[in-house]
Amino acid sequence: MKNFIVTIDGPAGSGKTTIAREIALRLNWCILESGMLYRAVAWIMAGAGGPDARDRSSMIAAARAAAQRLRFAKNPEGTTDIVIDDSPRSADLRTQAIGSMASILAADEEVRAILLPVQRAILKEERQLIAEGRDMGTVVFPDADIKFFLTASLDVRALRRQKELAALGFTHGLDEIIAETRERDERDQRRKTSPLRPADNAIMIDTSELGIREVVAELLEAIVPRVRETQETELYETRFTD
Repeated sequence: MKNFIVTIDGPAGSGKTTIAREIALRLNWCILESGMLYRAVAWIMAGAGGPDARDRSSMIAAARAAAQRLRFAKNPEGTTDIVIDDSPRSADLRTQAIGSMASILAADEEVRAILLPVQRAILKEERQLIAEGRDMGTVVFPDADIKFFLTASLDVRALRRQKELAALGFTHGLDEIIAETRERDERDQRRKTSPLRPADNAIMIDTSELGIREVVAELLEAIVPRVRETQETELYETRFTD
């Protein structure tokens, strides 16, 4: 059976992580959350002196360490954890401070080069993959079977991020999150290496006024026929009902 790759790119708060998880759960596929790789590097840096240790040599050293120390593993909930030194660390990586540092790390050309083969290596073990991030369809998996690019208004994205952080026990003002999201957008779009942009053949979806179920349904409408054309149809006959 050939690989089947779906990429979901978009800015922070566009819903790509939530949607990617929902799609992966419905299809029972593996999910690659690329942003978690950069968060893992930031987490390693934090352990070596704090997330503000932004000198480039520390970035490169942390990226190389992450490439050796991390792996992806499915958890009992059916989603995918990032595992560092044999311990699941996904929950530790979702703080605002780690996220902000990860965005800075992601702008570094050498850090991205170090982590690129780590992302592609997942296909050695997983034939079917949902990959979400900012350059999945343009750089990491340019030959993906289907590519999506999700977006939403700045205010909507910031509010979503505030709710996400609150669910994790972190309190941040909305104005603060709007400012940080705007700064992150600019950094992601202006970086020289792998800037945030839709792939030429990406399906564009504005999620500002759509619920999770609506977005998931729209993506599945595009994915399911392609899967049935190229994969083992029997496996999926009962997996596409909501």
